[in-house]
Amino acid sequence: MSRSLPFGTEASAIIPRYYQDAATEALWRDMRDHSPVAVLPTGSGKSIIVAQLCQKTVDAGGRVIVLHPRKELIEQNAAECRTLMPGVDVGLYSAGLNSRHTDHAIVFAGIQSCFDKAHLFGSREVVIADECHLLPPDGEGRYRTFLHDLKALCPHSRFCGLTATAFRTGSGALCGPQNLLTKVAYTASVSRLMIEGYLCPIINRPMASELDTSGLKIVARTQEFDAGDSERLFDTEDNVTAAVAEIVSKTTDRHSVLLFCSGVKHAGHVADVLATLSGERVGLVTGETMPLERSNLLSMFKSGTLRWLVNVDVLTTGFNAQRIDCICVLRATASPGLFAQICGRGFRVHESKGNCLVLDLGQNIARHGPIDADDYGMPKPKQIRDNGMPSKECPACGEAQLIAAKVCTECGFEWPAKPRHDANADIESAILESQIEPTEYLVESATFSRHVKRDAPDAPNTLRIDYVCQLADSKGNLTKKNISEWVCVDHVGFPKRNAIKWWRERSLAELVEDEHGSLIDPAIDLWQRGAVVVASRLWVVPKGKFIQIVRQEITDERPEEWADEGEPGEEAFDPFEAVEVPF
Repeated sequence: MSRSLPFGTEASAIIPRYYQDAATEALWRDMRDHSPVAVLPTGSGKSIIVAQLCQKTVDAGGRVIVLHPRKELIEQNAAECRTLMPGVDVGLYSAGLNSRHTDHAIVFAGIQSCFDKAHLFGSREVVIADECHLLPPDGEGRYRTFLHDLKALCPHSRFCGLTATAFRTGSGALCGPQNLLTKVAYTASVSRLMIEGYLCPIINRPMASELDTSGLKIVARTQEFDAGDSERLFDTEDNVTAAVAEIVSKTTDRHSVLLFCSGVKHAGHVADVLATLSGERVGLVTGETMPLERSNLLSMFKSGTLRWLVNVDVLTTGFNAQRIDCICVLRATASPGLFAQICGRGFRVHESKGNCLVLDLGQNIARHGPIDADDYGMPKPKQIRDNGMPSKECPACGEAQLIAAKVCTECGFEWPAKPRHDANADIESAILESQIEPTEYLVESATFSRHVKRDAPDAPNTLRIDYVCQLADSKGNLTKKNISEWVCVDHVGFPKRNAIKWWRERSLAELVEDEHGSLIDPAIDLWQRGAVVVASRLWVVPKGKFIQIVRQEITDERPEEWADEGEPGEEAFDPFEAVEVPF
């Protein structure tokens, strides 16, 4: 893949990052046969990708229209495009901005203003939808109308999208065979970009003033919590005072705090109490805020002269304030995409901050899980009891129990209590997978076997170890669980080196390839002969739909003696033959 040219003037050239180049190339390639999407976290620089796509199109003799759901994004992205591509013909089309450019080579347009006016823009070879997760699920409305009409004028036009969240609440994945967008062409990892320094790390702290949102009802039409019920829950004198007091006490080292509230009345209440308890000026932005006042408050907040900014459904998408080092969520949302967008306001890197603190008072982290999980936002299958209620499986007897059950009605197993406000976030409150506290298991037995990948029988086989474990803190309850790991002794390169290291930590016996050039059967044979010690404890974390072993404890010494070859030993078997494995 060729390296993209710098953007901007010679004095202030911007070199695209590797993932921006990769996303651009993936979209450009896949537009031939698909309507692709690039999924990149908030703050990762999607405007660079838009500019690269515009540049490629213009260089090829084509013209571009970039569709936006909100006027603020139109102005912001058009300005960035002009900066990145000085001298290029860039126009705006938005009734809200009182601008109606139609002849420019590149037009940034509001979908509300242009959806029934495709004929005004002439031939447009490339159509880009920014923040495309906001495409409506029911027929994709105005976007479909615009694209249909444009195809009549320009049959060879191509469509692609960019988003931080490739799914929609209620309707699931954004891409599908019958959808406007058909393929995810590229995904950038939140965790990787944080590790590499392109995004600001985020952390969270449990809140004593967190509210129980289990009683909130979801509206079928919007697939979101009922707004009135939500505001009534959060906007009581006691709840607001407790929440604001805790926020003030936990943000003494924070310099730019953005608060999301449940409604306009609630936001005003929070702003008043916050101003009283902090003794500082507090900005308030809602849909009712006058444009000039709103512009002034946002400018002060971005510059750092205003520390606190309270908002309601205004600054969830496209708001760029690099200094934000704390986000307070005083609302509940059933939308994983919206919650990811809220947290994404703190992803941008700035020299004034080392991380961004998320204070969640609406059980959103527990509801949606870590935002960097591979399956974040995707619908998860629910276990259903006979009465139709969601359930969970008892780890002792396997019977389905109500999701809120603390004691199994069949066997009496008691689920270990989780401290709701412990200083360390557990699996239900970790905002990143790397912050999940591992679960400890005691190993009762282990079995070695050969694993053949079902959908790729020609791929190298692996040595699989199946552990039968018991929950370490089960307090006497029988909580058996099967946990597996796969050791790549027949692979090459790093996996092979890692597998040999794994073996040497557990056995003094030398592994020698058999007549087929494999180490798997010799390893199984040595285990059967007692030449291998296995872990006595495992620590695991969820990894998507699988379980990942993150730590093992080996208490026994490696055996110095073992049975001779050919002596009877344990017969290797495969109790999990049908289990799907993560590779």
